[in-house]
Amino acid sequence: MELINHNKNNFDFIRFVAACSVIISHSVPLTGNGILYSSLITKSQVDLGALSVDIFFIVSGFLITSSYERVKDLKKFIISRALRIYPALMVVIILTLFVIVPMVTTVSLRDYFTTKKTWEYLLGITIPFSGTRFTLPGFSTGANVKFADAINGSLWTLSGEIKCYLIVAFLGVTRLIKFRYLILLTWIIVIINFNLHLDSNIARFHTYFGSGIIYYLFKDK
Repeated sequence: MELINHNKNNFDFIRFVAACSVIISHSVPLTGNGILYSSLITKSQVDLGALSVDIFFIVSGFLITSSYERVKDLKKFIISRALRIYPALMVVIILTLFVIVPMVTTVSLRDYFTTKKTWEYLLGITIPFSGTRFTLPGFSTGANVKFADAINGSLWTLSGEIKCYLIVAFLGVTRLIKFRYLILLTWIIVIINFNLHLDSNIARFHTYFGSGIIYYLFKDK
Protein backbone atom coordinates (compact mmCIF):
# COMPACT_ATOMS: atom_id res chain seq x y z
CA MET A 1 0.00 0.00 0.00
CA GLU A 2 2.88 2.34 0.75
CA LEU A 3 4.24 1.98 -2.80
CA ILE A 4 1.19 3.31 -4.66
CA ASN A 5 2.57 6.84 -4.47
CA HIS A 6 4.03 7.77 -7.88
CA ASN A 7 7.44 8.62 -6.43
CA LYS A 8 7.85 5.32 -4.63
CA ASN A 9 7.22 2.67 -7.27
CA ASN A 10 8.62 1.37 -10.55
CA PHE A 11 5.46 1.31 -12.67
CA ASP A 12 7.01 3.73 -15.19
CA PHE A 13 10.06 1.50 -15.52
CA ILE A 14 7.88 -1.61 -15.93
CA ARG A 15 5.92 0.11 -18.71
CA PHE A 16 9.14 1.33 -20.35
CA VAL A 17 10.52 -2.23 -20.46
CA ALA A 18 7.20 -3.53 -21.80
CA ALA A 19 7.13 -0.83 -24.50
CA CYS A 20 10.68 -1.68 -25.60
CA SER A 21 9.71 -5.35 -25.69
CA VAL A 22 6.78 -4.54 -27.97
CA ILE A 23 9.11 -2.70 -30.36
CA ILE A 24 11.50 -5.66 -30.42
CA SER A 25 8.62 -8.09 -30.90
CA HIS A 26 7.07 -6.08 -33.75
CA SER A 27 10.40 -5.70 -35.56
CA VAL A 28 10.38 -9.37 -36.56
CA PRO A 29 7.00 -9.63 -38.33
CA LEU A 30 7.37 -6.13 -39.83
CA THR A 31 10.78 -6.72 -41.40
CA GLY A 32 10.92 -10.49 -41.82
CA ASN A 33 14.34 -10.51 -40.14
CA GLY A 34 15.42 -12.45 -37.08
CA ILE A 35 13.44 -14.67 -34.76
CA LEU A 36 11.75 -14.12 -31.43
CA TYR A 37 13.70 -16.01 -28.80
CA SER A 38 10.72 -15.84 -26.45
CA SER A 39 8.81 -17.95 -28.97
CA LEU A 40 11.68 -20.41 -29.20
CA ILE A 41 12.00 -20.71 -25.43
CA THR A 42 8.28 -21.28 -24.90
CA LYS A 43 7.80 -23.33 -28.11
CA SER A 44 5.57 -20.58 -29.55
CA GLN A 45 3.20 -20.61 -26.58
CA VAL A 46 4.17 -17.03 -25.64
CA ASP A 47 5.87 -14.24 -27.53
CA LEU A 48 7.45 -11.11 -26.13
CA GLY A 49 4.86 -8.76 -27.61
CA ALA A 50 1.86 -10.64 -26.21
CA LEU A 51 3.50 -10.88 -22.79
CA SER A 52 4.16 -7.13 -22.83
CA VAL A 53 0.56 -6.33 -23.76
CA ASP A 54 -0.63 -8.46 -20.84
CA ILE A 55 1.73 -6.59 -18.52
CA PHE A 56 0.35 -3.27 -19.76
CA PHE A 57 -3.21 -4.35 -19.00
CA ILE A 58 -2.33 -5.62 -15.51
CA VAL A 59 -0.57 -2.37 -14.60
CA SER A 60 -3.36 -0.35 -16.21
CA GLY A 61 -6.05 -2.18 -14.24
CA PHE A 62 -4.22 -1.35 -11.02
CA LEU A 63 -3.54 2.31 -11.81
CA ILE A 64 -6.93 3.10 -13.37
CA THR A 65 -8.77 1.68 -10.36
CA SER A 66 -6.49 3.72 -8.13
CA SER A 67 -7.32 6.79 -10.23
CA TYR A 68 -11.06 6.35 -9.80
CA GLU A 69 -10.74 5.77 -6.07
CA ARG A 70 -8.73 8.97 -5.85
CA VAL A 71 -11.27 11.24 -7.59
CA LYS A 72 -14.51 9.30 -6.83
CA ASP A 73 -16.27 11.36 -9.50
CA LEU A 74 -17.39 9.99 -12.88
CA LYS A 75 -17.01 13.27 -14.79
CA LYS A 76 -13.49 13.93 -13.50
CA PHE A 77 -12.54 10.30 -14.14
CA ILE A 78 -13.74 10.38 -17.77
CA ILE A 79 -12.05 13.72 -18.44
CA SER A 80 -8.74 12.53 -17.00
CA ARG A 81 -8.90 9.30 -19.02
CA ALA A 82 -9.77 11.17 -22.23
CA LEU A 83 -6.89 13.62 -21.70
CA ARG A 84 -4.57 10.68 -21.17
CA ILE A 85 -5.53 9.00 -24.46
CA TYR A 86 -6.92 11.36 -27.09
CA PRO A 87 -4.45 14.29 -27.38
CA ALA A 88 -1.52 11.93 -28.02
CA LEU A 89 -3.66 9.74 -30.30
CA MET A 90 -4.71 12.74 -32.38
CA VAL A 91 -1.10 13.90 -32.74
CA VAL A 92 0.05 10.43 -33.85
CA ILE A 93 -2.74 10.02 -36.40
CA ILE A 94 -2.37 13.54 -37.84
CA LEU A 95 1.44 13.29 -38.11
CA THR A 96 1.14 9.85 -39.70
CA LEU A 97 -1.52 10.96 -42.19
CA PHE A 98 -0.20 14.38 -43.20
CA VAL A 99 3.58 14.23 -42.63
CA ILE A 100 5.19 10.79 -42.35
CA VAL A 101 3.35 8.70 -44.96
CA PRO A 102 3.25 11.48 -47.62
CA MET A 103 7.08 11.49 -47.47
CA VAL A 104 7.34 7.76 -48.25
CA THR A 105 4.18 6.85 -50.17
CA THR A 106 4.68 5.26 -53.58
CA VAL A 107 1.60 6.95 -55.06
CA SER A 108 1.39 10.58 -56.12
CA LEU A 109 0.36 13.08 -53.47
CA ARG A 110 -2.66 13.92 -55.61
CA ASP A 111 -3.80 10.30 -55.57
CA TYR A 112 -2.91 9.96 -51.90
CA PHE A 113 -5.04 12.90 -50.78
CA THR A 114 -7.97 12.15 -53.08
CA THR A 115 -8.35 8.53 -51.99
CA LYS A 116 -11.22 7.74 -49.64
CA LYS A 117 -9.00 5.32 -47.72
CA THR A 118 -6.69 8.17 -46.72
CA TRP A 119 -9.41 10.19 -45.05
CA GLU A 120 -10.94 7.12 -43.43
CA TYR A 121 -7.71 6.85 -41.45
CA LEU A 122 -8.86 9.89 -39.46
CA LEU A 123 -11.66 7.77 -38.01
CA GLY A 124 -9.00 6.22 -35.78
CA ILE A 125 -9.34 9.34 -33.62
CA THR A 126 -12.81 8.16 -32.57
CA ILE A 127 -11.59 4.90 -30.98
CA PRO A 128 -13.42 2.88 -29.65
CA PHE A 129 -16.51 4.07 -31.58
CA SER A 130 -14.96 3.07 -34.90
CA GLY A 131 -12.44 0.47 -35.93
CA THR A 132 -8.75 1.34 -36.11
CA ARG A 133 -7.28 1.75 -39.60
CA PHE A 134 -3.83 0.27 -40.18
CA THR A 135 -3.08 0.99 -43.85
CA LEU A 136 -2.64 4.04 -46.03
CA PRO A 137 -2.26 4.32 -49.85
CA GLY A 138 1.23 3.59 -51.08
CA PHE A 139 2.71 2.71 -47.69
CA SER A 140 4.69 -0.50 -47.17
CA THR A 141 7.88 -1.54 -45.40
CA GLY A 142 8.82 -3.41 -48.56
CA ALA A 143 9.36 -6.66 -46.70
CA ASN A 144 7.70 -9.85 -47.88
CA VAL A 145 5.77 -10.34 -44.66
CA LYS A 146 2.13 -10.42 -43.55
CA PHE A 147 2.09 -6.97 -41.95
CA ALA A 148 4.26 -5.13 -44.48
CA ASP A 149 1.49 -2.59 -45.16
CA ALA A 150 0.59 -2.00 -41.51
CA ILE A 151 1.27 1.35 -39.85
CA ASN A 152 0.83 2.17 -36.15
CA GLY A 153 -0.20 -1.41 -35.50
CA SER A 154 0.21 -0.89 -31.75
CA LEU A 155 -3.04 1.11 -31.73
CA TRP A 156 -5.03 -2.12 -31.97
CA THR A 157 -5.17 -2.46 -28.16
CA LEU A 158 -6.56 1.04 -27.52
CA SER A 159 -10.19 0.09 -28.11
CA GLY A 160 -9.93 -2.73 -25.57
CA GLU A 161 -8.15 -0.45 -23.11
CA ILE A 162 -10.88 2.19 -23.26
CA LYS A 163 -13.60 -0.44 -22.81
CA CYS A 164 -11.77 -1.61 -19.71
CA TYR A 165 -11.80 1.97 -18.40
CA LEU A 166 -15.58 1.90 -18.72
CA ILE A 167 -15.69 -1.20 -16.53
CA VAL A 168 -13.97 0.72 -13.72
CA ALA A 169 -16.36 3.63 -14.24
CA PHE A 170 -19.31 1.23 -14.02
CA LEU A 171 -17.99 -0.37 -10.84
CA GLY A 172 -17.49 3.06 -9.33
CA VAL A 173 -20.85 4.58 -10.25
CA THR A 174 -22.79 1.51 -9.08
CA ARG A 175 -20.62 1.33 -5.93
CA LEU A 176 -19.89 -2.30 -6.74
CA ILE A 177 -16.24 -1.40 -6.35
CA LYS A 178 -16.80 -1.66 -2.59
CA PHE A 179 -17.68 -5.37 -2.91
CA ARG A 180 -14.25 -6.72 -3.71
CA TYR A 181 -15.07 -10.39 -3.12
CA LEU A 182 -17.96 -10.16 -5.59
CA ILE A 183 -15.58 -8.60 -8.13
CA LEU A 184 -13.06 -11.38 -7.41
CA LEU A 185 -15.73 -14.02 -8.14
CA THR A 186 -16.71 -12.24 -11.37
CA TRP A 187 -13.06 -12.07 -12.40
CA ILE A 188 -12.67 -15.83 -11.88
CA ILE A 189 -15.64 -16.37 -14.21
CA VAL A 190 -13.96 -14.13 -16.79
CA ILE A 191 -10.76 -16.21 -16.50
CA ILE A 192 -12.75 -19.38 -17.15
CA ASN A 193 -14.34 -17.71 -20.18
CA PHE A 194 -10.90 -16.64 -21.41
CA ASN A 195 -9.60 -20.19 -21.21
CA LEU A 196 -12.66 -21.47 -23.09
CA HIS A 197 -12.27 -18.84 -25.80
CA LEU A 198 -8.54 -18.34 -26.23
CA ASP A 199 -9.03 -16.48 -29.52
CA SER A 200 -11.05 -13.73 -27.84
CA ASN A 201 -8.98 -10.60 -27.25
CA ILE A 202 -11.83 -9.03 -25.27
CA ALA A 203 -11.77 -11.93 -22.78
CA ARG A 204 -7.98 -11.69 -22.69
CA PHE A 205 -7.96 -7.95 -22.00
CA HIS A 206 -10.63 -8.27 -19.31
CA THR A 207 -8.68 -11.10 -17.69
CA TYR A 208 -5.45 -9.12 -17.30
CA PHE A 209 -7.00 -5.71 -16.69
CA GLY A 210 -9.27 -7.41 -14.15
CA SER A 211 -6.25 -8.87 -12.40
CA GLY A 212 -4.93 -5.32 -11.99
CA ILE A 213 -8.26 -4.29 -10.47
CA ILE A 214 -8.07 -7.25 -8.07
CA TYR A 215 -4.49 -6.41 -7.08
CA TYR A 216 -5.60 -2.87 -6.22
CA LEU A 217 -8.74 -3.85 -4.32
CA PHE A 218 -6.78 -6.39 -2.25
CA LYS A 219 -3.67 -4.23 -1.84
CA ASP A 220 -3.94 -4.50 1.94
CA LYS A 221 -3.50 -8.27 1.58
